[in-house]
Amino acid sequence: KSLQKYNYAVIGIMPKQKSWFPASSMHALMAHVSNILKQYQRIVGYGGSMGGYAAIKYSKLLGMQRVVAMVPQYSINPEDVQDRRYSDFFDPELHADMHIQSQDTCADCEYIVIYDPYYDEDSENYHKIEAVLPNVHSLKLPYTGHDVIAVLANSALLHDFIERDFDETYFYRQMRAVKKNSKFYYRSVIARLLGTH
Repeated sequence: KSLQKYNYAVIGIMPKQKSWFPASSMHALMAHVSNILKQYQRIVGYGGSMGGYAAIKYSKLLGMQRVVAMVPQYSINPEDVQDRRYSDFFDPELHADMHIQSQDTCADCEYIVIYDPYYDEDSENYHKIEAVLPNVHSLKLPYTGHDVIAVLANSALLHDFIERDFDETYFYRQMRAVKKNSKFYYRSVIARLLGTH
């Protein structure tokens, strides 16, 4: 809905359960969307958490030129990461080789990853992703935890992420303006700082 006013053509891929976009499902999906995607010169992937993982993981498959991923996972396989938030959803048969690998990515795709560097679980995933991405820009949003997605829920900002050439100073300025009006931001900061008095 946040993109309707910009008249973008949008394909939304929404899993009905916490399945982390298995490769078998995504390859089956391509039979339905490949002809649609061929009509466009520029394809941008956007997602948060599980969706951020998928946007990066399938960026090459979907022919993306830019990916905007907020707090993405590298994997939910407990052998790949120490992060255990989503390990209960890991299915060895469904998720073989699910971690993000260099062959999933494209050298001419630009990757923008937004995360909270003080949130250990997301920070671990970010650093593992960073190691395999050919062209990554990171934007840090401290003290927001996994709520980065909710804090930055703003259609004008999303429009900038899709359209605008990467400019770190500009994006930080826009993110600051958005977070100042976000109840999720203040809630996250309070929750973070209460423990330290």
